[in-house]
Amino acid sequence: MPYNPFGQLNGAAALGYSFGAFATDDTLTQQVANANLSFDTSRFLNLQGGPIGVALGAEYRREHTKETNDPLLVAGKTETWAPIPPAATTSRKAMWKSACRS
Repeated sequence: MPYNPFGQLNGAAALGYSFGAFATDDTLTQQVANANLSFDTSRFLNLQGGPIGVALGAEYRREHTKETNDPLLVAGKTETWAPIPPAATTSRKAMWKSACRS
């Protein structure tokens, strides 16, 4: 559909094609768990430089995304160059551990 940005003789079809209301629904779900532990040996062991300090930590993270696109976007009936998939799903898991001694 041709659209003339400098004129006012644009039809409803041209305006709908160029400025239509297209929806994309995105959902993001996260699950995060972490644990931290720190202590020193001052109650039971003191060295010449002082007690030994220990710190431990771990984190677990899971992300899940889901994207649902408008039927007009999926059919390629907009100004996009090619049709896009109707839905996309992505999952990601990660785990971190760390330890420190001072």
